[in-house]
Amino acid sequence: MKDERETEKTHEKASKKRNKKPFIIAAAVIVILLTVIYLSVSVYFQYHFFMGSTINGVDVSFMTADEAAAVFKNRARTYYLEIKERNGKIEHISAEDAGVKMLEDFNASPFLEEQNPYKWLFNIKGTHTYIDSNTSSSTAEYDEALLSARFLSLECLDESKMTDAAPPDIIYENGAYTVGAVNPGTRLDTEKTKELIREAVTKLTGTLDLEASGCYLVSADDTEDSVYTELVNNLNKYAGVKITLTFNDELTPVVIDDTYISKWMSVDSDLNIVFDMEAIEAFVADIAKEVETMGQTRSFKNSYGNEIKLSGGDYGWWVSKGKEAEAIVENIKSGKDVTRELNYLQTAATHGTEENNSDLGNTYIEISLLKQHLFCYREGELITECDIISGGNQNPTPTGIYRMRFMFTNYTFNRPYFNRTVGYWMVFYGNDADSNIGLISCDFRNDFGKTTYLYNGTHGSIYIPPDSAKIIYDRIPNDIPVIIYKTY
Repeated sequence: MKDERETEKTHEKASKKRNKKPFIIAAAVIVILLTVIYLSVSVYFQYHFFMGSTINGVDVSFMTADEAAAVFKNRARTYYLEIKERNGKIEHISAEDAGVKMLEDFNASPFLEEQNPYKWLFNIKGTHTYIDSNTSSSTAEYDEALLSARFLSLECLDESKMTDAAPPDIIYENGAYTVGAVNPGTRLDTEKTKELIREAVTKLTGTLDLEASGCYLVSADDTEDSVYTELVNNLNKYAGVKITLTFNDELTPVVIDDTYISKWMSVDSDLNIVFDMEAIEAFVADIAKEVETMGQTRSFKNSYGNEIKLSGGDYGWWVSKGKEAEAIVENIKSGKDVTRELNYLQTAATHGTEENNSDLGNTYIEISLLKQHLFCYREGELITECDIISGGNQNPTPTGIYRMRFMFTNYTFNRPYFNRTVGYWMVFYGNDADSNIGLISCDFRNDFGKTTYLYNGTHGSIYIPPDSAKIIYDRIPNDIPVIIYKTY
């Protein structure tokens, strides 16, 4: 039994060896066959270019060196250069335009020798670009006279048709600023462009993209930088400012917002934000027409109960237009909302109301030249009144509404016609305290009132008794109105 089992095992081993032998033989045959195919293809690619091979942009896939040379020779006769320009424009140069000829000594063999034929399996779908960068061994040659003549007819090289780069438009729409379309212009580096065209022709290159080749003096990408981001951010910040101009709650405030600001701002060629100062000053002038009162005629109810018309003098609201325009620009540039009063060269007591448009307020000095009498009111209360002596016929006291400018005590006059020291000197007419007109505390005369002024008047100033002068000096501030009239 034991011998029989051993015999069976021997037969099984022999059977297995016989069954494996066909597979081994088949595998060996396949390996040999693949090796032969691989070597055969490698031999093929010793004399042919790989798939996807180009020389100076010309497809030479599966060609021999001679076949590639023949293609170039034929290409020289049918050559056509496409020049891609900015804004989608295309121009062409043909073989005839440039007198293109194939170089007789052109040889594609050096390019073929660069490829390793045994690596064909790893380059089935590869791209193999060969570029002849040596101009002395270029693919073709051209006629310089013909090509130069063609340069003259190319619009892209026509200086008169080139446009310079310009900043993109800054657009204000729907309450916000944005950057418009980029405009880099079409001005070329002409020498570089001509040189690249010559190079393309010698290598029979089919396309020359002027943008991609960096022929334009200003790249489209150069205009899209952070400068415009910062510019737009500042414009939007400025336009978002709100300036509220108030008038002591007596007139409706004026609000300056983006409606005005967006019209006053622009951007110059250096990308600076500039303000239209003329427009801003015109805006301020319009406001001034509504609030200025200096020099205007006013209605006034005097202490005798009569409604009279007052004109002349320098009292009243007077807007500092230039300073106000500058202040508006500074407020805008601050980027912050602000509420403030206008900038004035001169102010008055009040802006008045719809019922009473007078700006005189209720603290003032009233002088009737006809009655030769003075009234002084403080916050509506009569604090003193007195007879006076005003200027005579030769030197009359001016009528109108004036502003109390200066107030002095123990003042010494050194005028040819008046040389003495007085207790109080209060100027309301003119800027020079020594030569202009005002109230003089008079302790050297006692003939106040009546018609004294007609035959023994002053040189324009007004004499008042010392006690009234002291009350006025002590209780009345500067800048109050001094109202002088002749009528009842």
